[in-house]
Amino acid sequence: MGSTILHLTYGDIRGDDEKGIEIGRRIKRALETAGFTVVWDEAIKTRLLVKGIKWQRRLSE
Repeated sequence: MGSTILHLTYGDIRGDDEKGIEIGRRIKRALETAGFTVVWDEAIKTRLLVKGIKWQRRLSE
């Protein structure tokens, strides 16, 4: 399972960059509130990087 980083893309469905950046800010804030470390330079073309994800395999039933 190696990687501990999750790359998230985001944006406004109509392509409005200012609204897209605000969406990115909201996502970042929510993830940080939940205890995740998020790296993002607030650029519309940059994905949010969520660090410290512990990937686990789902147990088969």
